[in-house]
Amino acid sequence: MNFRISSNHLVLLFILLTGTLLRVWHLMEIPLTHDEFSVIFRTGYDSFAELIEQGVMVDVHPAGIQVFMNYWIELFGQSAVAVKIPFIIFGFFTILLVYELGEEWFNPSVGLITATFIACLEYTVMYSQIARPYMSGLFFSLLMVYGWQRYLFSPGKSSITWLILYVIASAICAYNHYFSLLFAAIVGVTGLFFITWRRFISYSVAGVAIFGLYIPHLSIFFHQFQEKGVEGWLGKPDNDFIVDYIGYIFHFSPLVYAMVAIIIVAGIRLQKGPGLLKSKFFYISLAWFSLPILIGFFYSRYVNAVLQYSGLIFTFPFFLFLVFGNLPDFKKSVKYLAVPLISLVLILTLIYGRQYYSLFYQSRFKHLILDTEQTISEYGADNCLVIMDSHKKISDYYYEALDIRFDHFHYDDFTDRNAFIDLIKNTEKDYLSLAVDSHTDLALPGIIMQYFPSMMLKKDYFGGNYYLFSRTEGKEGSILFTSRNGFSGEGPGWSRITDSLLIDSAGIDDSPAYLMYGGQEFSPTFSYPLGDLVNQRTDMIDVSVNIRNRDSLNQSLLVLQVKGKRGLLKWTASHFRDYDRGKGDWYTVHHTFRTAQNPRRKNLQVNVYIWNRDKTNFLCNNFIVRSRKGNPVLYGLLEKF
Repeated sequence: MNFRISSNHLVLLFILLTGTLLRVWHLMEIPLTHDEFSVIFRTGYDSFAELIEQGVMVDVHPAGIQVFMNYWIELFGQSAVAVKIPFIIFGFFTILLVYELGEEWFNPSVGLITATFIACLEYTVMYSQIARPYMSGLFFSLLMVYGWQRYLFSPGKSSITWLILYVIASAICAYNHYFSLLFAAIVGVTGLFFITWRRFISYSVAGVAIFGLYIPHLSIFFHQFQEKGVEGWLGKPDNDFIVDYIGYIFHFSPLVYAMVAIIIVAGIRLQKGPGLLKSKFFYISLAWFSLPILIGFFYSRYVNAVLQYSGLIFTFPFFLFLVFGNLPDFKKSVKYLAVPLISLVLILTLIYGRQYYSLFYQSRFKHLILDTEQTISEYGADNCLVIMDSHKKISDYYYEALDIRFDHFHYDDFTDRNAFIDLIKNTEKDYLSLAVDSHTDLALPGIIMQYFPSMMLKKDYFGGNYYLFSRTEGKEGSILFTSRNGFSGEGPGWSRITDSLLIDSAGIDDSPAYLMYGGQEFSPTFSYPLGDLVNQRTDMIDVSVNIRNRDSLNQSLLVLQVKGKRGLLKWTASHFRDYDRGKGDWYTVHHTFRTAQNPRRKNLQVNVYIWNRDKTNFLCNNFIVRSRKGNPVLYGLLEKF
C-alpha cells in the first residue's frame, strides 16, 4: 500500500478518526448482546476436542471465531471491552481497505466516498461493536480481494506474495462464516475469467491450497448443514427483501436517499472517461454483490432459511462501488467539503433518525432487571407478583454484576399455560411486574389483563419489554380499539348471529351464551380493516373468548387471519386444548397477533372466528377483540420504526 502523504490521505485520516470515534463512543457502556453472551458461555473448555464438540458443533457458524474467542477470553477476560476490541479494530482496518480498493479499482474520490459510508453507516458501526464473525469476515473478505486483484491485475515483482495473501485470507474467510466462505468461492471462480494461461497453474494450485486448508473443517461443515440451523427462528425472506435491505443500509432516511441520488447524478453528469459500464470492476462488483443475495434468497425459500442482513455484509462494499463507481476524481477542495458533509448527514441520521446509541447501548437484559427492582422498591415486594421471561443465564450475569436479587417466577418454570393462569388468578397481590423478550409467548399481556386490567407502565427496548399491571381499573393509554360480542348486543365488526342459538342466562354472570352445535363449523366472525385496528407494525391484537364444553374433547381453534386484495396473507390460531382443563367449567381461550404487515396498505382485512373443526358442541361467551400499542423498537436496530 502507498502511504505517501497527500490530500487524499488527509481526508482518509479524517474518515478513519470519524469511524473510530463512532465505534468507541462511550466504549465502557457498550453492552454485550445475546449472541456475544452465547460466545462467552461456550468458552473455557478443558481441551480443544471439548471446544469443538460443545462450543462449535452446537452452533450454526464455522469454528474460526469461536475458537479465536475461546483463547482470546482466556487471555484477556470476559469484560465487554475485552470481548469487543478485536472487532472494533477489524472495523477500523476495514475502512482503510475499502479506500484502497476503491482507489485502485476506480479513483481516489470513489475510495473516499465509499470509505465514508463504511465509517458512518449503522450497518458497519454496529457490527464493528459486536464480537461475532461479521466485521472480521468483512475485513478478511476485503483482504482476500486485495490480494486477489493485486495478483491478477497488478502483481509487480511480488506476485507470489499477493497469491499467498489471497490463499491465507480465503482460508480464514472459509473458517469465519458460511457466507464469507461462499464469497471466497465466488471470488475464486471469478478469477478464472481473468487469469492468463501463464498463471493458470499457480492460480489452480492456490485454489487447491485453500481447499486443503479447509479439509479439517469438513466434518463440522457437514454436521451443521444437516441441522435445521436458524430456521427455527428465522423466517423465509419476502419478495421485497432487497428493498428493505437497501433501506436499512441507508438508514431508512429520505435525507440519505436524496444525498445518494445526488452523488449518483453527479457521477453521471461529471464523468468524462469511458464510464462505469466500460469497467470490468463494475461487472465484478455487480456479480459479487448480487450472487450471495440470489443464492441466499432461493436457498432460504426452498431449502433452509439463512438469509439475513448480517450475512450479506461481506459483499456490501461492492454495492457501494456500484453506486459511487461512476464518480470522477474531484479536486482537493471538493473532497474537503464533500466528505465532512456526507459524514455529517450519516452521523445525524445514525444518532437521531436510527437512534442507534440510545437503542443499542440499552441492554434489555440489564434494564428489565433494573425496572423490576424499581417497581419492587416503589410498591413493595409483598404487593408485587414478579414474572420474568428473559434468558436465565444472561439474567444471572446481570444479577451478579448489579448485585440485585428479588423473588420472582420465571415463565419457563411453569409446567403449562394453565399453571401460569392459576398463579395470577389466585394471587392476592395488587400489582404484577412482567419482563419479557421478543421470543416470549405473545398472549401473556392479554392473559394478565383479564385479572390485572390496568397496564400502568410499558417500557420498550430493542428485543424486549417491561410491563407493570394493576388490579385497579385506570386510564389505559395502550389500548387502541376494543370490540366485545357478549351475544346480547354486539360491538363493531361482528357478523349477525342466529337468535335460535342463543341460550339466555347460560353464560358467565347469567349473561346469554351462544351455542356452537355439532353441525356448525364456524362461529360468528369479527371482520375489520387492519388500518382501523392498529397504527403500525408490531402493534398487538388480543382476542379472547369464554368457552364451556358440552362434549368431553374440544379440538377447536381460535383463529385470526389477515386477508389482502389477492387473498390470505397470514393465518394464526390458538388451540382450545391449551386452556381446557377438562373439568366442564368455563375457561378463557386467548390468542395474540403481532402485526407484521404495514397497516397503511389498502384492502387489508382482519378476520377473527372460532373454527369448530371437529363440529363438537360447546357454549361461547364474551368474545372480545382488542388492539394495543406494540413495541415500535422491538426490531429497531434492523427495521424501520
